[in-house]
Amino acid sequence: MDFKKIPILDLTTFRSNEELFVTQLRDVCHNVGFFYIQNHGVSQELVQTMWKLSKNFFDLTDEEKNMINLINSKNFRGYSKIGQEITNGLPDFKETYDLGLEQVEHVNNVPAYFKLQGPNQWPISLEIKDKILEYMSELQKLGESLMIAFALALNLPRNYFSERFGVSDKSYAMLRLIKYPPVVQNDFTQGYGVGAHTDFGCLTILLQDTVGGLQVQNCNGEWIDCTPIPDTFVVNIGDMLQIWSDNYFLATVHRVINPTNARTRYSIPFFFEPNLDTTVYPLNISELPGKDDRSPIQNKTKYTYGEHILAAFER
Repeated sequence: MDFKKIPILDLTTFRSNEELFVTQLRDVCHNVGFFYIQNHGVSQELVQTMWKLSKNFFDLTDEEKNMINLINSKNFRGYSKIGQEITNGLPDFKETYDLGLEQVEHVNNVPAYFKLQGPNQWPISLEIKDKILEYMSELQKLGESLMIAFALALNLPRNYFSERFGVSDKSYAMLRLIKYPPVVQNDFTQGYGVGAHTDFGCLTILLQDTVGGLQVQNCNGEWIDCTPIPDTFVVNIGDMLQIWSDNYFLATVHRVINPTNARTRYSIPFFFEPNLDTTVYPLNISELPGKDDRSPIQNKTKYTYGEHILAAFER
């Protein structure tokens, strides 16, 4: 099934009519892989605070931002300048600031994926730590609610995913602050804000500003604008949730086009992931509407989640 626009789901429906919401979610994740979520429970005051501190961070001098460059971190946390990240062989025209759960760094990193945990790098001149960690905590709560709904949509026990996302010494999640500077025109031979890709994790919850630029590719290869809608998050399925659902849910290709109207685009994606020791493999799920639309995964390899994420960072 093709799509021409990104659907909107209302989280209050999950509370008032669970069966209806689960049916809507199942259809959207099977056919689109992207949706807006409204009435999500995250306060607008906190959202506005995040926009303010994000802009304040990127307004710092290059010298101060590069003091906490990602290359200085053993745990993949920190600032990346324009062109430092590559997608599909081309540099991304964006600045980023990567953060995670504030954790103690492991001494021996055994297993190796423990290097994904550790402390964040914080700027010297900005007091942003408390609000960022508060925001991450709120997004974890939203992610937990959605994972219950995903389990029900796949006819799994209600807490199937929740048990694998619980707070533990193996918990993992990431947050990115991103700045996409404007360009005179988009010369796509030189790259995009970020090129066409799928997210390699499980679930992405995106806060985007009013500028626009996120595009999602449908089955016909058309690029559909994910137009900003006030007071919503954009949610999308990652590769590992597609694998977990045995190709029933769809990790959809998307990209970001830099603005050409002299406005800067800011976005804040949150990557909600299971515990690092979680085993992920294609589940044998039956009796789902449209299950035969896509072939099941033939390779039933089991993945340790932390190993998968670490390999994605190190490639």
